[in-house]
Amino acid sequence: MIPPSTLCRACAGITPQALIRPDGYKHLDNALDLLVSAHRCDLCALIRRAMDQDATEPRLDADLRRNIAPEPVVLHGLQEPLSLDDSEELTKSQAPSLFGINAVIPDVESGFDVAYLSLTAVPGSKARLNRDVIGRQLFRNSGSNEALHFVKEWYNNCIFNHEACKGTFSGQRDINNLPQLPTRVLDLGINDDPKDPFLFITGSSRANYAALSHCWGAHRLLTTVADNLEAHCRAIKMSTLPKTFQDAIRIVKMLGLRYLWIDSLCIIQDDTEDWKRESIQMGRIYKDAKITVAASGAKDGSEGCFIPRQPPISPVSIPYRHQADGPLQTGEEVMFVTLFPDQAISSLTLAPLGSRAWITQEWMLSPRTIHYTASRMVWACRTHVKCEDEYTEPPMDEQRLFDSVRQYWSIKNRDGEGLGRMSEAREDFLADWCEMVSTYTQRHLTFDSDKPVAILGLAGELSQSTGEAYTSGIFHAEAGPQNNEDARTLIVQLLWLAKSTLSRPSTLKFLPSWSWTSTIGAVWFLPLSQTTHVLARNIQLHKTQTEDMMGSQQELSTWLQFLVKLKPWSRANSWPHGSPQAGQPGTMDYYSDSIRTVGGGIISKNLFIFHGPTNKPGGWVAFDEGIWPSHDRPFYMAALSRSEIHGVEDAFNVLMVEEAMHPAEERSVGRFVRLGVGEIIDKNWFDDIPYEDIVLI
Repeated sequence: MIPPSTLCRACAGITPQALIRPDGYKHLDNALDLLVSAHRCDLCALIRRAMDQDATEPRLDADLRRNIAPEPVVLHGLQEPLSLDDSEELTKSQAPSLFGINAVIPDVESGFDVAYLSLTAVPGSKARLNRDVIGRQLFRNSGSNEALHFVKEWYNNCIFNHEACKGTFSGQRDINNLPQLPTRVLDLGINDDPKDPFLFITGSSRANYAALSHCWGAHRLLTTVADNLEAHCRAIKMSTLPKTFQDAIRIVKMLGLRYLWIDSLCIIQDDTEDWKRESIQMGRIYKDAKITVAASGAKDGSEGCFIPRQPPISPVSIPYRHQADGPLQTGEEVMFVTLFPDQAISSLTLAPLGSRAWITQEWMLSPRTIHYTASRMVWACRTHVKCEDEYTEPPMDEQRLFDSVRQYWSIKNRDGEGLGRMSEAREDFLADWCEMVSTYTQRHLTFDSDKPVAILGLAGELSQSTGEAYTSGIFHAEAGPQNNEDARTLIVQLLWLAKSTLSRPSTLKFLPSWSWTSTIGAVWFLPLSQTTHVLARNIQLHKTQTEDMMGSQQELSTWLQFLVKLKPWSRANSWPHGSPQAGQPGTMDYYSDSIRTVGGGIISKNLFIFHGPTNKPGGWVAFDEGIWPSHDRPFYMAALSRSEIHGVEDAFNVLMVEEAMHPAEERSVGRFVRLGVGEIIDKNWFDDIPYEDIVLI
């Protein structure tokens, strides 16, 4: 039984209807009063506590008094996304559907601080029945029967009611045709079969199955190797399985599924050829799985899916009053307010599993995933991302890319669609793909050689859906650029730059230097709007063989060839003030108007600015490996495209390149490797520079 809460007048006056007003609910006239009221009002004390939730350490009241501005505290309700009519006005029938409260506290330094609170109501209460409050309290234990039943409700609702979740990138999934099982799966038995699971070699069998997404971590996992393969096909004792596997088996059996795919058990780990064959199939494995169980909060297999949760603080109860057709209705019922789950342990992107590069395609291709974080369960499917407390997450990168690919596929396969809509859909797909690459490259790999492999299943699915060929990290027309739009599609994907210093490990040397897949480290792309005009001509993509993304392809098997204006770097373009990095005072003058308009500047640790020939700002360059080339060999700027703003030509977008050393020669004229990317704002920079035919390897 939750004891009655002590409330100040401002907190006692909160109603769902007041929280959804455009200007919010005016709580206290002076935010400084919150510090005093927190000593006698339970909700004010909770707001005060929430202000420190994401802080590195608690702040003293004395520190807050210096920072808080003497202006009103305003509360805003957090709502489930609502449908809008054509005029974008809320319809009268739409209930507040609240699951949280944002308390906006005025701040002297930053303008305002926000404290996040959860708002819940008991199932069956009037607040829930009226859909004024949809938030629910978190389970004490995500492995309880009650929590597992809740997951099954999510699962069944998605299977039977979510039309969007029945689709793939390229159309509807054939629900009457069972998927082919992976080469090996764990057979968990039927229903409550107490027998130990065993490794089932499937042949051509078809059935529904689940997949597990997890961190291997530093602890040694049970794996299948050549020596224990035969034994695993007989039985694998449950007691020998790590906790994550045991928890996943319990979840999958509860959902009524018999088969489970786990990479460490279903791939023979000491058989290189088996790993190559199976890793190529991973995209299909996750795409065809009925559900993926993600142990998102676990650093390794010992922590499990059902991570013990921190004891919840006692929620604050406030009176529930409902705005019916007449005056405000008051009863004995209450709503509950508590702390919002800590982002550090509830966010999927901040969770341990969210840092693994392999999960990019696992999460992207899975039709539905149940995530177990350290603080709450999260359901992610094609329809929505929903937390157990009813918080609806904004669309993730995976969902945006899925939506843009489906749109692109739909338009391409629909008769009578104009080229304008096709071009727009292709642009959306390209932008979302570049965003996905940026996310992928921020994640970590245990083995550098997995860089091109861990995204290959996703790339193959996207290629099949869009009709675009995929080569070394870029999508392009199958026959090469046939028009200006094809050329632009390719060029914008070459204009990537390092967020921080990149490395080029020897295990990736077989990949072309112009591809982000040849590097380790986070990259991002110049805005697509930067490439308004393609300057490179006669662009050709050459491949001497079918690419083996497992690493056995011959060196330099893929290259680009085009005509470009190629200008050698001159020492006359000296660095001002000892080679300053961008971001220092005055450096905004070295960015184009286009960059300043769309993003305010380029953020990279490897970015340098330089002068033009008249000692005016010339532009900036970002070297992939973070250093200005120190050797005596010349290097060049290759003009690939140019931006435009308000109908006026703006900056040149360039690749920094140097001539490649050929194994049999001292130099190989016309063959270049990438060093970095840059932007030239001097509009006369390439005057009188002729076009040259070059090969970029």
